[in-house]
Amino acid sequence: MTLTEGFAPIALIGVISALGVVQIPIDMKTRHLSRPATLFALTCVMGIGLVSSWQRGSLQSLLFASALAGVLGGSYYFVHRLEASNLGFGDVLLVLPLAFAVAMVNPERLLIWQLLSAVSAAIHGLSLRLRKRGSHLPFGPHLICGALIVIATSL
Repeated sequence: MTLTEGFAPIALIGVISALGVVQIPIDMKTRHLSRPATLFALTCVMGIGLVSSWQRGSLQSLLFASALAGVLGGSYYFVHRLEASNLGFGDVLLVLPLAFAVAMVNPERLLIWQLLSAVSAAIHGLSLRLRKRGSHLPFGPHLICGALIVIATSL
């Protein structure tokens, strides 16, 4: 079940945009993400999902989106545990509200979001290497922008 009507998609875009305004400059400059901002965004998107599901009279989409976000977050945590220097715990936490929001709007677009984020990060990383400006690449901005694009194009 997709969520493309009512207040929820616009509210989700607003929360993710605000998260991007806070997190992208921090990640680009310090290579760390603000955990309180991410957890606040997670609380907001889950609240939006709960209200929207309650208004529609079905918690099925809320539970499904929560499960998908948990599975994706778990897979990111697994990668983080394998090589923490390549994927920070901030990215693991950041995936949770973004995956939940994408899954609430259109769960079929989770894979597209992941591919879009990975391809944009790969292009960014390649451009950094060609300009010899280091090899460290913050992944958070790619996750946030990818999620915004996928949600906006799902409406």
